[in-house]
Amino acid sequence: MYFVLALCLFARESYEEVLRVLTNGILGSRALARVNRSSLCRARARLGEDLLETVFR
Repeated sequence: MYFVLALCLFARESYEEVLRVLTNGILGSRALARVNRSSLCRARARLGEDLLETVFR
């Protein structure tokens, strides 16, 4: 969920850059930085519209 919100905040950045910004300073974040872009797209789709609508309300 944080990733999807960060995509809105950093709309001009790539998925990889947004993930890097989110994980900067977290121990073990190098493993997170190597996440495949397609995995991020699928995870975003799994969240669905209902969850995002609830968060924004």
